[in-house]
Amino acid sequence: MLRAALPGFAGGDPTWEWHPALLHLRAQLERVFLSGIRRDVGPIDPDHTAMAEMDALSIEPVVGEGPSYYLRDTGTWEQMREYFVHRSLYHLKEGDPHAWAIPA
Repeated sequence: MLRAALPGFAGGDPTWEWHPALLHLRAQLERVFLSGIRRDVGPIDPDHTAMAEMDALSIEPVVGEGPSYYLRDTGTWEQMREYFVHRSLYHLKEGDPHAWAIPA
């Protein structure tokens, strides 16, 4: 729903992104999603700041896990190339929403 006006969305009418019925549906889906998150996460300690959480998420452990560590330690060149392919597509789409804020 959010990507209808972005390039690469085949067959989508860009005017639908701001259609009132679609905006209403999106708001309903967001309410259900957020209530599910609040239910699953539970109460949040008010003393636990966003800065503390960002620090915890941003500091990578010395001994890490995941695809990049596997590829670094035991991966083949073919696996690395496939990883590059998938990451390049991810980064291509990741930057699209930010490009709207760049002045022409």
